[in-house]
Amino acid sequence: MKRTGKVITGLVVSMGLLAGCGILADYLGGSATGVAQRVRDAVPSNPTERIRNQLDTIPGDIRNFAADAIPDDLRNVAADVAARAGDLVSGETAPLPDSPAMISATWAYRADEGGRTLMVVPAQWVREAVRGTSLSRAQEATNRVWDEMIAAEPEANSQTMRDQLICHALGAPEKDSWNLEPWRPDVGLAATIAAMCNPN
Repeated sequence: MKRTGKVITGLVVSMGLLAGCGILADYLGGSATGVAQRVRDAVPSNPTERIRNQLDTIPGDIRNFAADAIPDDLRNVAADVAARAGDLVSGETAPLPDSPAMISATWAYRADEGGRTLMVVPAQWVREAVRGTSLSRAQEATNRVWDEMIAAEPEANSQTMRDQLICHALGAPEKDSWNLEPWRPDVGLAATIAAMCNPN
C-alpha cells in the first residue's frame, strides 16, 4: 500500500511537470530566434494559480491518497521548516531567557595569538539563539553578551572587540570561548569576518 502511494505521488508530480513543460514543446518547431519570445508569451502571469488549477483537475480521491502516503515524520519536518521560515520572516519569537548571557570573561596572555586576549564564554542559550533561524533573536542575544561583557570589563569597549564578538557569534558559536583581542585593528565587520575573526 505504501509503495502504491509513492507511485501515485510520483505520478502527480510528474503530471504537473509535464503539463508545465508542454508549453515549450509546442514552440520548439519554430525558428530559433522566435522560441524565446514565444516562451515568454506562453508563461502565465500567475504560475502559482496555473499549477493550482492543474492540480484541481486531478480526481480528489487520488490527491487525498497521495497526500496520505506522505510519512508523518516527513510531514513533521516540513512543518518545522515552515515554522522556522515564518519565524525568520516575521521575527515573532519567544522572549530570550532572563538568565545571564555570559558565563565568564577572563583576560589571558597568549603568545601564539600575539598579546592579551579576553576569553568570553557565552551561555548555552546564547549559542542556541545565534545559530537559530531568527535574525532578531540572534542579534538580541549577541547584544546581551556585549552589554554584560562591557559591564564586567569596561576596557574591552572598542569597535574591534565588538566586531570580533559578532564574528564569533556568527561563525563559531560552539567554540569553547570567544577569544577577543583588543590590539587587533578596527577594519570593520565585513573584513573581520573575512579574516575569520582575527584581523591583522
